[in-house]
Amino acid sequence: MSARPLIPWNTPESWARANERLRTALADAAPRLTSIRIEVDRLWAEMVAVAEHQQRLAAATCPWCPLPCCQVATIWFDRCDLVLSHLTGLPKPPGQPRIDPNLPCGYLGSRGCRLPRLHRPWICTRYLCATQRLRLRGNLRRGEVFDLQTTVARLTVWRRSLTAAAMAVIGSQWEGLDEKMTGI
Repeated sequence: MSARPLIPWNTPESWARANERLRTALADAAPRLTSIRIEVDRLWAEMVAVAEHQQRLAAATCPWCPLPCCQVATIWFDRCDLVLSHLTGLPKPPGQPRIDPNLPCGYLGSRGCRLPRLHRPWICTRYLCATQRLRLRGNLRRGEVFDLQTTVARLTVWRRSLTAAAMAVIGSQWEGLDEKMTGI
């Protein structure tokens, strides 16, 4: 039997506590985060471009999927998602998308995700199913210039780097929250 993934901040209390602690830590460190915020703005501009491509790709593939990833994947907002949402000023969702592996994503509605693309966990943008990967390969063969897979991979590394830099600035104010993950 495989272990279920641990979803961090999977109760309303731990979610609120993590967001409040992070908000406070980032506010306290604001003067030391200036260069990181400039980089986050640059990252955000590229994430907007990716979101536009991903939205078109999802519209062309997801409605016909027999088993949407939103129904079966265990997804959550990770530390990068939380840090970057706070640094960009995005509204915070009321909680993790999925805390029970037997239920679909809590943000899945009758017409797809109820969260705007840029407000979703990064995994929802980063993950490309086999159908989407095939479609992208065909687009590249037809001369499409934007390589979504390569761009997403690069942005994933950039997101982690910026999060690590922000965490280095606020360090001790965050300690302990990661360990407060509870199993489901």
